[in-house]
Amino acid sequence: MSTEACCICLEHFPQGQGIQCSEEEPHFLCKGCLQRYVQSHAETELRLQRRTAGRIVCPSPSCSRVFSHHSLALHLSNAGFEKYLNAMFKVVETEALATAHAPDPSADWLELMRRRVVEDILTLKCQACGQAFIDFEGCFALTCSRCKSGMCGWCGKSFRNLDLAHDHVRQCLFAPRKHDLYGSQEEFARATRERRMRRLESFLTSLERSSRQRLLHALLKELADLGDTAAAKDLSRPQSRRPILWPWLVVALLICVLARARRQNNPTLIEILAEADQASQSFLATAKSCCLEYLAKIASDVGDIALDMRDAWVQNSAPRSSASWERVMDNILLTPQLMVNALALLTLLLVAFALGVPVAVLAVLLKLDVVQRFLAWCYLRGGRWLRFFRLLPDDDNFKRLIERRRQLTRKAAVLGHLKSMQVTDATPLAFTSFRSQAIQIAGIEAHSGWHIVGLAAMAAGLAAILIARHCKAVKAFLVRQNVQ
Repeated sequence: MSTEACCICLEHFPQGQGIQCSEEEPHFLCKGCLQRYVQSHAETELRLQRRTAGRIVCPSPSCSRVFSHHSLALHLSNAGFEKYLNAMFKVVETEALATAHAPDPSADWLELMRRRVVEDILTLKCQACGQAFIDFEGCFALTCSRCKSGMCGWCGKSFRNLDLAHDHVRQCLFAPRKHDLYGSQEEFARATRERRMRRLESFLTSLERSSRQRLLHALLKELADLGDTAAAKDLSRPQSRRPILWPWLVVALLICVLARARRQNNPTLIEILAEADQASQSFLATAKSCCLEYLAKIASDVGDIALDMRDAWVQNSAPRSSASWERVMDNILLTPQLMVNALALLTLLLVAFALGVPVAVLAVLLKLDVVQRFLAWCYLRGGRWLRFFRLLPDDDNFKRLIERRRQLTRKAAVLGHLKSMQVTDATPLAFTSFRSQAIQIAGIEAHSGWHIVGLAAMAAGLAAILIARHCKAVKAFLVRQNVQ
């Protein structure tokens, strides 16, 4: 009679004194080892038994087949087979109770999320085959007992073989000592707990606050068994709101003032604050008066166009005539062209201010000396406030606009596009073909505002500098992506 070697005790036994997992690539297990293996399986945690639905898996590392009920009944004792059935029935009963006590979809979702967290986050297991890691022998380059793949004990990253895991452990970002493979049991427990909390925090950030609270409450028992209750309470706390921009701007300006006051041969802090206050009042008064005057002139010009449209409508007895419609459309087309100057400038100012202020505030908080000098030069010197006033349209711009309108009116009269040769500043521009010629002749040259675009580009450049200098946040982000 042929003999087979037991895959656990490695002793040879006749084929009738053991069990095989399959006929293609059989792995032999003697009756004594089978009895102890089934008893150990029945005494393991219920969550580990649920992974295989209570079935007995082949103990060979390279095999994942299960033994049939018939084979186990033939080779196990009555007591051993009864333990196997009780363990399997307990798994089935647990699944049935979970289904019965979760009739609503929210409970099903909560139980599904709880299982996912317990199995994928709280359990240290191989990412390749799902085998759980139980024993730690001192080396942080862990080896899966089933598929022989490697895993880092510090960050949990998986590798194809153990050599790659050894190379990674020596350079792991979470290792307290570089070029060292070994550590104590306390260090392994602490690293496992920290890695578990990092992955749990990363998973909880994708959930809403109410769902996060419910899931953490459902995980209290598992977290208490693992000793992570305090960390879970920290995760359940509501996140602080983002700070408002304007208080940060005030703090940034005060930092600039303090930094300049500490330098030698400079004015005192009180003098700088007084100069900044005087400059701000001067700027606000000048800017407000000029903006109101400019907008009033634009409103007056638009009102003149509206009067021209009304006169053109009244003078034509047939409102539906082509000439009347041409006069109305000509004035309608001129209205946005007269306002494009102000609208373009205001839009570019808002874009530059929205980009420049947050970047400057962050740069000052990070103590970039170049930006501090820029803010002190622009914001804290009385005359320098008026540099920003140049971005606004002045009175000369408006005069050039009026003169351009007069030139266009005379040009339209000379070319025969006006029906009346009595041309004045209030003469309506009624062109014979309003669609194309009105746009070409009345093309008022608006202020380009490239200096404002340059200011926005400078703000974007400062943002790039901040991102490059903020190494800690970038490093933490890369590590979090690596762990996930």
